[in-house]
Amino acid sequence: MRLSLAIKSIRTRMKETMVLFAARIGLNHSTISLYESGKLVPSRSMLIMLFQLAATAEEKSSILDAMGVDANLRTGWEEKELIEAVKGFDIYQRAKKTEADKPRRPWKKGSLIDFAEQATFIVKEIGDVDPCLVDFLRAWIKFHGDPEAVEDFRDVVQFLSIRLAKRKSSGKRKTGSTGA
Repeated sequence: MRLSLAIKSIRTRMKETMVLFAARIGLNHSTISLYESGKLVPSRSMLIMLFQLAATAEEKSSILDAMGVDANLRTGWEEKELIEAVKGFDIYQRAKKTEADKPRRPWKKGSLIDFAEQATFIVKEIGDVDPCLVDFLRAWIKFHGDPEAVEDFRDVVQFLSIRLAKRKSSGKRKTGSTGA
């Protein structure tokens, strides 16, 4: 199966229009159209995301082919291990690039790719996170389907943005404290 057909197969299996699928993965529907017509090849990060959405062996194989993963190296891996290995390789490849080599982000703020980029930054540059961030993410996982809860999450982020901006402007910045 060609990559373009694999992408269309993923989208149609998920019963999504190009517009909905594009919104799910943080792209414009015209980009999805270019992918499905074979006129544009997704970035490595996008291929990793598509691989995670793939369900059939044909879809997965097409995406791995596009990533350049040798067919002989695909056996013996649990799916999660393979995804983590490919992600790790992607992080390594991106770390080797200079800022000038990095392409402009074509995705929307708040998309899955934007989230992955932020998580990658935390892993690579910060290394450790406060347990409250993990608790926040766990709460999001538990309540993301509740519109009122999503509004509460937005309120918390807005509150933090205002509070931290005030703190920054007044010079009251505390660092390194994780006290209870």
